[in-house]
Amino acid sequence: MALVASSVSFAVDSRGNIDRAVTLIKEGEFSLARSYLEPALVDPYVSPDLRSKAFYLRGYSYFAQGLPVSSLRDFNRALEFSPNNPVVLFMVGRAHYEGLGTKPDPVFGVGLFQLAADAGHAGASAYLGFALLQGNGIAKDISRARNLLSAVAEEKGDAFAMVQMARSYRQEATDSPDPALAEEWYERAFAAGEANAFVALAYMYSKGEFELSEVTANERSFNLLKKAMDAGAESAYARLAYAHLSGIGTVVNYDRAFELYMSGVELGQVQSFAGMAHMFEAGLGRSVDVQQAESWYMRGIEAGDEYAHSALAYMLLAIGQDDRALEWFSRATKFGGAQSHNDLAWLLATSKTDELRNGELSLQHALKAVGLEASAAYLDTLAAAYAESGLFEDALAVQKEAITAAALDENEGVRQELEQHLLSYQKQEPWRE
Repeated sequence: MALVASSVSFAVDSRGNIDRAVTLIKEGEFSLARSYLEPALVDPYVSPDLRSKAFYLRGYSYFAQGLPVSSLRDFNRALEFSPNNPVVLFMVGRAHYEGLGTKPDPVFGVGLFQLAADAGHAGASAYLGFALLQGNGIAKDISRARNLLSAVAEEKGDAFAMVQMARSYRQEATDSPDPALAEEWYERAFAAGEANAFVALAYMYSKGEFELSEVTANERSFNLLKKAMDAGAESAYARLAYAHLSGIGTVVNYDRAFELYMSGVELGQVQSFAGMAHMFEAGLGRSVDVQQAESWYMRGIEAGDEYAHSALAYMLLAIGQDDRALEWFSRATKFGGAQSHNDLAWLLATSKTDELRNGELSLQHALKAVGLEASAAYLDTLAAAYAESGLFEDALAVQKEAITAAALDENEGVRQELEQHLLSYQKQEPWRE
């Protein structure tokens, strides 16, 4: 009897593979999870909803690993197979709202949050409340924000919603701050597992948002940071290190500061790189070492720290390397912060080195800084830029605004310095520093 060849097909257990991928993602095994998801993504017999789930899970695995472009691509594919899935709508909304893997589009992101919230997604409701609190992508509405956030916080025990509720009672968000309520919500968020809630609360104490003596407020801030660090808040390391450097809330201890900064470095906490640099630059607990300081600042820059750009520039200015300082001040402006635009404008307007000055460029950056924050310092820089450009009438008018702003701050030393600049402009002379 002749043997007849036959083919045997093996069915792919797509549902089982997807369930296994869910477990692996929870365990942090993202690459392995993706290998289990691959068959379901090409299985011709899988249902649209299940295929959508597979794309979502793969997208989430990329998201968890900090790969936003890949994650958004998969989230969009998930929507193709299940357009009304609120979980996916929420994640795509976050990508557009925060600019994760795409250009920021807060309005579009808010629209997706609303769709997902209408379908009952608690996280989307919390983010919609967050947007309302910020007034980003939607008109600011603190009352509506609190209604959404408190509902999610109470019903789901959501720590993110609790943190935003706390922010809604702080002076940064409302004209009627209530520090006691903010503290209550931060404490609830910490109890719900958000260690960074105590970092934010510590900041409130350090900035004088409570009616306490400076000594008492600093001690409470320090103790909160310790609790936050013990609970896993990586951002607490650099703040605690700085407290030990400056003796704020504790005794000065350079060795402990160094240890904390180093721990922050090992965790990849970007502010710790600049902290290490500062210790070498200033010779705190060790010999001054400018090369070491520059090396640490560069590591912070590579990690994306805006402050490290400006700090390196100021160090280079101090050692007479003005041309390199100008380069790093210029690079810092890519972050769009008022301080970085102001720093660059000041150097371009007031440098004693002729080759470095550029009145037109200084004016561009000074106007950007004042447009973001019309403080006395930034107005002072704008006046200097006008003077360097030969526009002394404008310089005088703006310098008078700067002096008025400084008087409101009740800072006599600053006001006197600004008046010296005014005298220079009255003589039709630009300021040099």
